[in-house]
Amino acid sequence: MPRRSPEYIFVREYEKLTKLITKITEDELSELSFLLRKLLLDGYYQRAAKPFKFKPIFTVTDFDHKSFKLLYRIIRGTGTYIVGLGDMLYPKDYPQLESKGITWKEFIDLPIGVTNDVSFTVSDLIKYEAYVEGAVHYREPCRDYEKGISKNNFFIGNLPMTLRQLRSISFVTIDALKPLYELIRSKKIET
Repeated sequence: MPRRSPEYIFVREYEKLTKLITKITEDELSELSFLLRKLLLDGYYQRAAKPFKFKPIFTVTDFDHKSFKLLYRIIRGTGTYIVGLGDMLYPKDYPQLESKGITWKEFIDLPIGVTNDVSFTVSDLIKYEAYVEGAVHYREPCRDYEKGISKNNFFIGNLPMTLRQLRSISFVTIDALKPLYELIRSKKIET
């Protein structure tokens, strides 16, 4: 396989993600958005998967989003203007909750938070960390959800809620793309 083949690039970025997920500092976790952006939003996994006709299933906690929005409305009056799943997206962290398998498109479009009456998705959070928080670029927040996250992000334990969500997104992504990674490796494709 040529050095810059889609399979080579996918394997390289997937392995970086699996190593980085074990880190615990804010700066290191923020870097997850750079890798997630490449794997999920820039088409890295799709190009590597094409010859294998591989379609990943992203397994997430089956969360009732109507309850989510209701919870947001209830606590909004308390001065907290952001609600998110935190690390509840990853079902292995919450085995007592139901889980469901969804497609890539459903995953990146999945609402995972609400701030200032605007919901944000998996894709939105990846872009926020990549472009507003400096993992890829640094700019001022300009979209409504970006302004809300920037103003209202709070800590759960030692990490901002958004980084907890990013970790969960990473774990879900690693699990979903692991069969593709193993398939490429088993084909003895030089990576």
